[in-house]
Amino acid sequence: MPLKCYFIPDPSEDDGSGIAVIASISNEAKKIGYKEYGADWIDIKPKWQRDVNTEGLKPGILGEEEGSRRRAYSWIEGTCPKCGNVDRLEFTDGLIACADCRDARECREEGA
Repeated sequence: MPLKCYFIPDPSEDDGSGIAVIASISNEAKKIGYKEYGADWIDIKPKWQRDVNTEGLKPGILGEEEGSRRRAYSWIEGTCPKCGNVDRLEFTDGLIACADCRDARECREEGA
């Protein structure tokens, strides 16, 4: 059975944070989310991420950087590799960076 990526929102947060889980069916993803969060079974709600390439991955939680590159996470919290600030990081055009570094790159590319 082919693997799919499921995003499981953290049931204790309202900020859109969560984990990306690689599994063949949603019930397997739900079991992994249940173990990770320790929340009530009914609060674990996997959402299939259709556009995520799962080729070469194994079942389990997808790491943040790899998940960003594969578009499983729209953002991650971390240290920007360009400026060193701890911030929300996004993967855009082959670069994981904070908004300030992405904006600065866009300005350089536009000649501003």
